[in-house]
Amino acid sequence: MKITDLKTTILSVPHVEPEFISTGMREGVTQVLIEVYTDEGITGLGESISRPNAMVMEAAILSMKPLLVGSDPRNIEGILNNLRHVGGWHFFERVGNVAIGGVEMALWDIVGKACGKPVYELLGGMVRDRMPVMFYLFRFPLDEMVRRAKKAIADGYTTIYFKVGHDIHADIEAVEAVRSAIGNKGEIRIDANEAWTPGTAIRFIKQIERFDVEWIEQPTPAKDIDALARVRRAVNTPVAANQTSWTFEDVQQVLKADAADVIVIDQYQVGGLLTYKKAVALCEASGIPVNHHAWGELGIATAAGAHVVASSPPFLYANQSYVMIHEDDIVVGGLPKIENGSTAIPAGPGLGVELDPKRVAKAVAHYQKQGEFPSRLAHDRVSVTLIPKL
Repeated sequence: MKITDLKTTILSVPHVEPEFISTGMREGVTQVLIEVYTDEGITGLGESISRPNAMVMEAAILSMKPLLVGSDPRNIEGILNNLRHVGGWHFFERVGNVAIGGVEMALWDIVGKACGKPVYELLGGMVRDRMPVMFYLFRFPLDEMVRRAKKAIADGYTTIYFKVGHDIHADIEAVEAVRSAIGNKGEIRIDANEAWTPGTAIRFIKQIERFDVEWIEQPTPAKDIDALARVRRAVNTPVAANQTSWTFEDVQQVLKADAADVIVIDQYQVGGLLTYKKAVALCEASGIPVNHHAWGELGIATAAGAHVVASSPPFLYANQSYVMIHEDDIVVGGLPKIENGSTAIPAGPGLGVELDPKRVAKAVAHYQKQGEFPSRLAHDRVSVTLIPKL
């Protein structure tokens, strides 16, 4: 079997409501759909997030085409090695990993379809048959946050996730209000998106420890592992590393530094499902749980992540997902169904999803008419910056 072509399509899907975080806002996602064709008539589907933006990501993906065409898609390890070292993406890992994450996803889809097996079987087989997901609670006035948190728990979610990092006093009030609303019926998880210096993070976390937060994700800047380790040593609340554990080597360094209680990663940060499995194995050997991270993926990438979660023991907690905040999807059946706080693992060959031509056309038209949803926009609550706050 040989790869004969690669095609990209940029498309956009709105959120049901704007997403606000400590460094800005966005109103939807713009993704790059990837289709990899073979001489045996099998087409693999992939999806890349648009970070830093869609045009850069599409160009990065298309630049890989000469190293793909003519290759056997089943030789995933060899293709990854060529893309990184012959193609030069090991020098530019953060963009390269995102592009590779989408391209390699399509290769797994081809291999699974060729042998009639779901990807999770190719990754080692199933250890769980559903993917637990958290409920993404947007920041609203407290009474609305309380209402939505209560409903989420009633609907079967076990974990409420929301953003902090703009106003410490308002953040403390939000944690207290949500804990009072749900009692001991669920977990609270918060994400600061690199908002604070270590001292401020420690001061904040100590003030919320009485509310039994499951963990706080990335309270300090991404490139400072020592800062994250300092926070972890100073508080009782578990600390999760996301931006600090961007690449495979980053995960290794975070583990060596004993800087996190949980590693939050995905196929884009580390560059593909195969490397994702390797990073998860590092964490497993270190006795550290892993949480699947989400960037706003649509159905193709959501399915890909679910196959890793299904086949890997360390995913012990509700994983991140944007399923509950997208208006629609691009795959047959639309958005995955969430039942009792979890989604089913796709069981069909490959990734187990198929494109819905009408939904794809709608998403393409939205992009062509409205343009790209930027990954960050300034809003009236915050100036866009990654300089941590005191």
